[in-house]
Amino acid sequence: MNNKTAQTPDYHDLYLRCDRSRWYILSQKEDLIFYAQLAMGLSDVITDTCTDPNGNVVKVKTCGTDGRKIYWDPEFLSNCTDEEVRGLLIHECLHCSLQH
Repeated sequence: MNNKTAQTPDYHDLYLRCDRSRWYILSQKEDLIFYAQLAMGLSDVITDTCTDPNGNVVKVKTCGTDGRKIYWDPEFLSNCTDEEVRGLLIHECLHCSLQH
Protein backbone atom coordinates (compact mmCIF):
# COMPACT_ATOMS: atom_id res chain seq x y z
CA MET A 1 0.00 0.00 0.00
CA ASN A 2 1.30 3.42 -0.91
CA ASN A 3 1.17 5.93 1.97
CA LYS A 4 2.33 8.75 -0.24
CA THR A 5 -0.09 11.69 -0.13
CA ALA A 6 -0.29 14.67 -2.42
CA GLN A 7 1.57 17.61 -0.96
CA THR A 8 0.02 21.02 -0.83
CA PRO A 9 2.08 23.42 -2.92
CA ASP A 10 4.08 25.92 -0.85
CA TYR A 11 2.52 29.24 -1.82
CA HIS A 12 5.51 31.23 -0.56
CA ASP A 13 7.80 29.30 -2.92
CA LEU A 14 5.34 29.73 -5.78
CA TYR A 15 5.25 33.52 -5.31
CA LEU A 16 9.06 33.52 -5.26
CA ARG A 17 9.10 31.62 -8.56
CA CYS A 18 6.89 34.31 -10.12
CA ASP A 19 9.13 37.06 -8.73
CA ARG A 20 12.28 35.33 -10.01
CA SER A 21 10.68 35.10 -13.46
CA ARG A 22 10.00 38.84 -13.45
CA TRP A 23 13.55 39.62 -12.38
CA TYR A 24 14.94 37.30 -15.03
CA ILE A 25 12.92 39.08 -17.72
CA LEU A 26 14.00 42.45 -16.33
CA SER A 27 17.67 41.41 -16.35
CA GLN A 28 17.59 40.66 -20.08
CA LYS A 29 17.80 44.41 -20.82
CA GLU A 30 16.91 45.33 -24.41
CA ASP A 31 15.74 41.86 -25.43
CA LEU A 32 12.75 41.72 -23.07
CA ILE A 33 12.39 45.23 -21.65
CA PHE A 34 8.90 45.70 -23.13
CA TYR A 35 7.67 42.57 -21.34
CA ALA A 36 9.56 43.45 -18.18
CA GLN A 37 7.80 46.80 -17.92
CA LEU A 38 4.42 45.14 -18.40
CA ALA A 39 5.21 42.34 -15.95
CA MET A 40 6.32 44.70 -13.20
CA GLY A 41 2.89 46.37 -13.28
CA LEU A 42 0.94 43.14 -12.73
CA SER A 43 0.48 41.36 -9.44
CA ASP A 44 0.25 37.60 -8.97
CA VAL A 45 -2.60 35.72 -7.34
CA ILE A 46 -2.06 32.05 -6.70
CA THR A 47 -5.47 30.44 -6.45
CA ASP A 48 -7.56 27.71 -8.00
CA THR A 49 -10.61 29.99 -8.44
CA CYS A 50 -11.27 33.59 -9.41
CA THR A 51 -14.23 35.79 -10.28
CA ASP A 52 -14.96 36.51 -13.93
CA PRO A 53 -16.22 39.91 -15.19
CA ASN A 54 -19.83 38.76 -14.67
CA GLY A 55 -19.22 37.96 -11.01
CA ASN A 56 -19.15 34.19 -11.48
CA VAL A 57 -16.60 32.11 -9.61
CA VAL A 58 -14.57 30.15 -12.14
CA LYS A 59 -11.82 27.55 -11.91
CA VAL A 60 -8.28 28.65 -12.74
CA LYS A 61 -6.99 25.64 -14.68
CA THR A 62 -3.57 26.97 -15.64
CA CYS A 63 -3.10 30.73 -15.59
CA GLY A 64 -4.94 33.78 -16.80
CA THR A 65 -5.27 37.52 -16.41
CA ASP A 66 -7.89 40.18 -15.89
CA GLY A 67 -5.53 42.92 -17.11
CA ARG A 68 -4.37 43.83 -13.60
CA LYS A 69 -3.46 40.50 -12.06
CA ILE A 70 -2.14 37.18 -13.22
CA TYR A 71 -3.96 34.22 -11.70
CA TRP A 72 -1.95 31.03 -11.31
CA ASP A 73 -3.32 27.62 -10.39
CA PRO A 74 -0.98 26.42 -7.62
CA GLU A 75 -0.85 22.82 -8.83
CA PHE A 76 -0.15 23.87 -12.41
CA LEU A 77 2.50 26.41 -11.38
CA SER A 78 4.28 23.94 -9.13
CA ASN A 79 4.68 21.58 -12.10
CA CYS A 80 6.10 24.21 -14.50
CA THR A 81 9.79 24.67 -15.16
CA ASP A 82 11.31 28.11 -14.57
CA GLU A 83 11.54 28.59 -18.33
CA GLU A 84 7.84 27.75 -18.71
CA VAL A 85 6.90 30.24 -15.97
CA ARG A 86 8.86 32.97 -17.77
CA GLY A 87 7.14 32.12 -21.05
CA LEU A 88 3.71 32.11 -19.45
CA LEU A 89 4.40 35.43 -17.76
CA ILE A 90 5.31 36.99 -21.11
CA HIS A 91 2.24 35.38 -22.69
CA GLU A 92 -0.09 36.81 -20.03
CA CYS A 93 1.55 40.24 -20.37
CA LEU A 94 0.72 40.17 -24.07
CA HIS A 95 -2.94 39.51 -23.25
CA CYS A 96 -2.87 42.67 -21.12
CA SER A 97 -1.09 44.78 -23.71
CA LEU A 98 -3.53 43.67 -26.41
CA GLN A 99 -6.47 44.16 -24.02
CA HIS A 100 -7.97 40.73 -24.54
